[in-house]
Amino acid sequence: MATDPVLDELSKDFRRLQSQKSRKNGGIEGRILQNLCFYHGEHYVRHTPTALTQPKLDPNKLHLVFNLIKQHFRRKIGRITSIGMRFGASPDKQDPTSQENAELVDKMILALDGKVSQEMRQWEVLWWMLIGGVAVERTAWIPDATTEPLPRVGEDGGYVYLDAQTNQEISEAEVDALSEAGRPKESFSMVNDMSLVGDVGSEVFGPFNIFVDASVRDLQSLSPGQRVYVAEMKTVKWIESLFGPELAEQTKGGELGIIKTQLKQNGPAHSGTSLHDLVPAIQGSKGQDDPDLALFVTGYEPASQEFPQGREIFFVPDKVVLEDRPNPYEEIPLTDYHFDAAATSFWGTDFVTDLVPANKFLNKRMSQLGEQSNASIYDMVLLGPNLTHKDMPSDYPGYVEDGISEDGKLQVARLPGPSLPGWFMDSIKLVVEMLDKSGGADLMSGGNLGQMRGPLAVPMLQEILDSEDGPLYQHLGERFARVKQQRVNRVKQFYPPVRTLNYAGRSKRDEVLVFHTSDVLRAGTEFNVTVDRRSLLPELSALREARVRERLNSPLSILYMDPRTGRPDASKIARDLQGYDLERESREAQGRKFAGEIIAKLWRGEPVEPPMPFYPHGIFMDELESAMMTSEFVSSSPPIKNGFVTQWNLHREVLQTQADAAAKGAEAQQVQQAVAQATQQAAAITASETVKQAMGQVQANVQAAQGPPDMRAQIQSALSAGPTGGPPEPGQG
Repeated sequence: MATDPVLDELSKDFRRLQSQKSRKNGGIEGRILQNLCFYHGEHYVRHTPTALTQPKLDPNKLHLVFNLIKQHFRRKIGRITSIGMRFGASPDKQDPTSQENAELVDKMILALDGKVSQEMRQWEVLWWMLIGGVAVERTAWIPDATTEPLPRVGEDGGYVYLDAQTNQEISEAEVDALSEAGRPKESFSMVNDMSLVGDVGSEVFGPFNIFVDASVRDLQSLSPGQRVYVAEMKTVKWIESLFGPELAEQTKGGELGIIKTQLKQNGPAHSGTSLHDLVPAIQGSKGQDDPDLALFVTGYEPASQEFPQGREIFFVPDKVVLEDRPNPYEEIPLTDYHFDAAATSFWGTDFVTDLVPANKFLNKRMSQLGEQSNASIYDMVLLGPNLTHKDMPSDYPGYVEDGISEDGKLQVARLPGPSLPGWFMDSIKLVVEMLDKSGGADLMSGGNLGQMRGPLAVPMLQEILDSEDGPLYQHLGERFARVKQQRVNRVKQFYPPVRTLNYAGRSKRDEVLVFHTSDVLRAGTEFNVTVDRRSLLPELSALREARVRERLNSPLSILYMDPRTGRPDASKIARDLQGYDLERESREAQGRKFAGEIIAKLWRGEPVEPPMPFYPHGIFMDELESAMMTSEFVSSSPPIKNGFVTQWNLHREVLQTQADAAAKGAEAQQVQQAVAQATQQAAAITASETVKQAMGQVQANVQAAQGPPDMRAQIQSALSAGPTGGPPEPGQG
């Protein structure tokens, strides 16, 4: 049988990278497998150069597990996922249409997030990053992904509509003609057909599934001749559905396994998790009744002179090349995430590895403490004649067989257990503190709050903690933006001209978007998806409110002022509170679009209606000022200039009127507060005078107390009556 040189080359290259990850010294696989064990609570494993072993444990000793690693792991993920990253599409043009389309792309991005379950994908990325240091997301096009209603296309290439008046299907050209004749567009509805369509896909892989040279820093920067492989366990039936029965038959009988590190189960699982339960999807097996499996590998190669479009290859190592084709995408559809900088190796460090030694030590110390507690209860036991350890309770921590007395006789005796040294408990406290520091402290741990005072203590501490992970947040924001950019590229390349999408705005309301792919993404404008860097740091809402409140009561309040009115701008405050949503941003974009239409009329010299009170006057003035600071405006006719200036003044007057009304309301409120304060002060003065009068009467009574004894009783009675009792009646005494 003739060999396939392409298959031989691919298989050899793939096996080379397999060996690189599982090499004896510093193997990537062994480290990550150990981390998986510790995450699942299986801490008594042994990591050898070529294998991970679950050994037999001494049944007469305690082997306690205090899984602080998992606690720190979940806290870390929770903190990262609390970041409300915001992404937006920036057009390469500044015309009103491009700005409006950018907003449509933003909504389309939200719709795609919902299609691929973005929150779950993000959780998977973070999980693998913390466990293994690396995660990879594939953004591919999935043909025949779902069934959706698509607009029906007529023989003339236009869409088919239903006329509500006649209940007849008509062409798009007929709709245009009837609309020009006065028919409202609401009387026509687009005809849709249920069709099997493709869609953008998203898959997240851990480091076990990815094979690439360690010298590569970024999968988007592969050099010609280098490849990256994605290995998966797939059923032969699945391969048959894509590549046909003939090729699928050739995949049978191959090696079932992605990792090369041996998993040795020499003893029972301490936590109930055996080694083979860690990676069943990665380390395949074939039982008697299980379906046939195959090691399915997808390889990607960058563009080169030999392969101008790059390469996408599907194969089963040492068995068959299923397909070798040019890369159908503009880029390699893989995005790599790293917990630490890939400065020295693609397989950088992770979150868990540094916590393993400390957690091992803690388990050992706590197990020793448990054994010592047993010893203090039962003491030690010397086993005399005809007695063995089998005759003793299972929780006896210590025994000595064939105990002999001083004169050589066998005996049973109790010996006091050893006492713990003074440093023992201190060592436990120290290792817990080390785990907290290595795992990343939070606001409530380690006495952080007690070391700082004042209203800015919490915000300052929050900023300190966030600065530790600042580079990680920046990296995640950039890579998530790259993934969303790839999704936009897939839509541009594969979506039909019109498609109905569902998305949830920042207000969490479900909205429907009719996305015109040809008009938005194929109209000559390029959109670059970026992350808002202000959104890359987690912050509690209470802290945001406290920060805004402090600024409003300080010289920094100028940041929230409208320069035209000198009054606080509610939109600026809402933006700082992150209280604005996509709908509010849409209203701003709508205002700028409307202002552009008004300005177009002014350029033509057409009359413009006076502005309505609810218009975004500040936005209108911004757009008018931009138009008036152009060479076209300088060279325009006086009527055109007067039209611009008049319109600007109208908006300024409305804005000033609104500001004056707000100021008058604020002054009225201040007057009310002043009246209330004066009333309180007057009441306080009256009360003070009453107290002075009462104290004067008391002093007079005290002086009169030097008189006859029968007068003292009257004075005592006056004192007991209190300050409101009044002075004695005339003639008394």
